[in-house]
Amino acid sequence: MSAAQTTDRRVAIVTGATKGIGNSAARELAAAGVSVVVTSRREQDAQRAAEALQTEGAQALGVAFDLERRDDLARLVDTAVGSFGRLDILVNNALSTSCVTPVEALTDAVVEFAFTSNITHTFLLSRLAHPHLRATGGQVINIGSAVANRHLLGLPLYGIVKGAVAQMTRVLAAEWAGDGVRVNAINPGFVRTSAFSDLGMPDALVESSYDYYRNYQPLGRIARPADIGRLVAYLGAAGGEMMTGAVIEVDGGYSIQGRPLYPG
Repeated sequence: MSAAQTTDRRVAIVTGATKGIGNSAARELAAAGVSVVVTSRREQDAQRAAEALQTEGAQALGVAFDLERRDDLARLVDTAVGSFGRLDILVNNALSTSCVTPVEALTDAVVEFAFTSNITHTFLLSRLAHPHLRATGGQVINIGSAVANRHLLGLPLYGIVKGAVAQMTRVLAAEWAGDGVRVNAINPGFVRTSAFSDLGMPDALVESSYDYYRNYQPLGRIARPADIGRLVAYLGAAGGEMMTGAVIEVDGGYSIQGRPLYPG
């Protein structure tokens, strides 16, 4: 879709939308008739993801966006509204990789950067979107994590950041309810994505990792990105009009997993 065109369709921004949960969310929203702005740090990746949606009949636009760069925040919102004429949904999915460092390896600079990029910038992006969401009766959907409820050892900043996202969801929902803007969050558990492969892990190690994680899934399976994407589409396009301030666990029971009283 060319710039300066407007649409009567609802319009969504999905950050970090070229793979995994973000891409599934964009695809499910598009399938529900929503025009989608997809982002990636690399412009060519964003354009490729948008073109894939367009071949399926969707209205889509690819925009280079880096959550770690404050200047990108306003540019993203301005580009979306300038291209489609409105904004109805903001899906905060992008995550800075700075938050996956073990405690012992953390420097002050890493800690500050992780908080700034993942919490401050997500908050500021939501605030920049707010006037447009108020005009359309729109919403923010934050992608959190089940580790906000049950910490996973070795990911200290990740757990802290995702816990902050959950509380930010509740606070903004309360602050903006009078404006007709809803704010909800989805907390995925273990989800099978390309993340491990992208880090260079061999296939056998990837599979053994998921086999291990399955021990912490009372429902017995690892989620797929579509399990999260479909819920994003429900909140954004198909329902959920009376939901705000909700933090929805989609974790296969990870957060509530119990232990047997007796062995055997």
